[in-house]
Amino acid sequence: MCDKKLGTRQAGYLTRRLVTALWHYRILAADCGSGDGDRNILTCAAKDGCCAACYGRLPNGAFAPCGFPAGLIAAQSIGERGTQLSMQSFHTGQKAFSILDVLDILDGRKGPTLFGRIEDAPLFIEQMRQSTAYRSIRDCHFQILWQVIHASPDRSLRSAIDSLGLFARISFEKQARHLFLGALTHEHGMIDQPPASVLFNRFLFNHQPSVQGQP
Repeated sequence: MCDKKLGTRQAGYLTRRLVTALWHYRILAADCGSGDGDRNILTCAAKDGCCAACYGRLPNGAFAPCGFPAGLIAAQSIGERGTQLSMQSFHTGQKAFSILDVLDILDGRKGPTLFGRIEDAPLFIEQMRQSTAYRSIRDCHFQILWQVIHASPDRSLRSAIDSLGLFARISFEKQARHLFLGALTHEHGMIDQPPASVLFNRFLFNHQPSVQGQP
């Protein structure tokens, strides 16, 4: 009962963290030219993203176009299942795999890190799939999450968010604290980061020329 009451809030918090950490991850090219026979996210030669060939086909059978928000799709897929996980939690003599276990895995609190070597990625996916809520999620979504955490300084989801810079931290939580620390340390944010687009309304829209006499 406690898991069901508290887990929903934790699942929402997890989704926010995933979106912040994975937002920047996109399809960068049609094909990276990798010669690996098993094309996947982890073997892709593209940097700070992946190519469409390594990402795999979309549910409609087509390849993802350049700029496709693969990270956001992964964050949504994993985060939404977290809500399912919180609702499925129950006790049968021992504690079930819960949303708190997921948070422990992603923040490196479940023993030795699962994000140190590429050989650890399958074990990470296996641990996440201990819950039936995650068993139908595509490997590419877990691989994106693993790759982003692996690239962070401390190899944790928290570290992945912090490493994205000032605007990412401001957009996530504790805005006043991060603004104060940024001003104190003279830290500069990157204006081309996705969070900056939201904070400063830098989205581009195709405006049709107005007709005379009309707005």
